[in-house]
Amino acid sequence: MKKIQIAAGLLAFLLADVAAAPSCPGGGGYWDYEERQVRVCDYITETYTESNRHCGYSGRIDLSVNDYLWYPPVHGTDYFMNASSNLVLAVTSSCPASDFKTAFQTYWARSYNNYNETSFRSGWYSGSIPLISDRIDTQTKTRTVETNCRTETKTVRVWRCGMIP
Repeated sequence: MKKIQIAAGLLAFLLADVAAAPSCPGGGGYWDYEERQVRVCDYITETYTESNRHCGYSGRIDLSVNDYLWYPPVHGTDYFMNASSNLVLAVTSSCPASDFKTAFQTYWARSYNNYNETSFRSGWYSGSIPLISDRIDTQTKTRTVETNCRTETKTVRVWRCGMIP
């Protein structure tokens, strides 16, 4: 029984070698060993923090003078619109006191030559909106860093076609 197990193990080993070998012209080849230079590094994980200043702006911007003189809005609220924005800066920077915004929007307007005639018009809204928030956001992050890199010699088994030299 022991002899059968040893024979089966040897046969499996030999067949595994044959299956792993690529086909060669004429079918002949052999296993050989060669040394290769490989780059090997150790790795460490670093934790670090990253901080940014977040500036928030919000306010009202107004319809341009040309638009509301020629085509005044039907509703008083259409003379202005709400706007907001955010800036992300380096921590060492300071937030500007305001941010200039422009927007193009459609509104319900009266005709300049016939005050009773109404239609949809589009106009430019613009203006400076004030700073409403200034906060510093800090995030903890991780990164993998290579250390102690070196070249090592590694022996590898390769299949060669032909006869053993």
